[in-house]
Amino acid sequence: MWGHWFIKLVDKIGKIPGFIVFAGMFFFVLWGMFFYVGWRVSVVFHIDYTHWYLISLLIAVAGVIMNNCNFSKKKLIHCISLLFLWAFMILAVATVVFAIEQGLHLSFWTSGAWLWVVLIGVICAILLVGYLQHKKIIRTVVTIQSEKIKEHHKAVFISDLHANAFHGKRFLKNLVGRILLEKPDFVLVGGDLVNFPQPNYVAFFQAFQRLKMPVYAIIGNHDVDFDGDTSLIDRVFKVWRMIPLRNQSVKLFEDIQLVGIDDEDLRGNKRLKGILAETQMQDEGRFTILLSHRPYRLSKLSHTPVDLELAGHTHAGQIWVGIQFSQYLYDYVYGLASWKDKKAFTSQGVGSLAPIRLGTEGEIVVLHLQAK
Repeated sequence: MWGHWFIKLVDKIGKIPGFIVFAGMFFFVLWGMFFYVGWRVSVVFHIDYTHWYLISLLIAVAGVIMNNCNFSKKKLIHCISLLFLWAFMILAVATVVFAIEQGLHLSFWTSGAWLWVVLIGVICAILLVGYLQHKKIIRTVVTIQSEKIKEHHKAVFISDLHANAFHGKRFLKNLVGRILLEKPDFVLVGGDLVNFPQPNYVAFFQAFQRLKMPVYAIIGNHDVDFDGDTSLIDRVFKVWRMIPLRNQSVKLFEDIQLVGIDDEDLRGNKRLKGILAETQMQDEGRFTILLSHRPYRLSKLSHTPVDLELAGHTHAGQIWVGIQFSQYLYDYVYGLASWKDKKAFTSQGVGSLAPIRLGTEGEIVVLHLQAK
């Protein structure tokens, strides 16, 4: 969120393209961290630390490659970049360890050295568990009853797929298989279909052509390029026959109305109330579902006929530290919430920004809409 806001601000100023700013910050932080670790290692092992200039640069370049290459065709680059990713995680921990060691004026070779070894080992083990955990997808069942609903409807809600190197064709194929097992009447996709718009990501969604039921989708903040371009995600929608809802409403059944809105990054200065008015949702006694990438407190929807809000974006914090802070960042973090006669469900999402989850899980939400 803040990264996109900063880049857009720089672009508006017109001094320098946003991507150059982003890339410069990325390289500077990564290079600084790896150089610091290299310097500390060189002091301990008496190695010429000037070589770490080159090593840190290669690791930073590999990080960029990892996010932007078509790994389905470039397995070697994928493997190399994965190794660099693990080096990044391990050396990030080492950065903290060496900083503490220097601050306490300790020597790595003192009797307390084993504490640092154990610390690094434990953290690496946690990272490994988090890597394995991010592949797990649970099934969450949510049942909503309302007098407005005349007959039973079953839907599958997924959000935050973040298609990338770790969530490519195989991941999405398995996801579609899970959806087909549920035999839903329709599927809802809550945005962030890709991690960052890349042309080769369009082919990743090939498995979605197996879904014969209607698939409705909205745009999340990660589906948008730095300059607000939505052409790639528009191609995904068109090629694989998803139905985009861009500040629109549609009648699904005689008793169900679906409303979808764009993410905040595409709204400019428009407020939520104005965007909802654009959808032209009707208050005709139908049960109304709002599909929004970010969760909004239900009291903000008091002026609308919305009965159920479905959202994602938060990843439920993704890791346990994020869980603690997310409650201060978002109106809802995860799960079912109620206010008067309205309800909201915020999903943990299916994918993840990085290949790690701790304390959270990817999930498919099976939604049962029943008469009360």
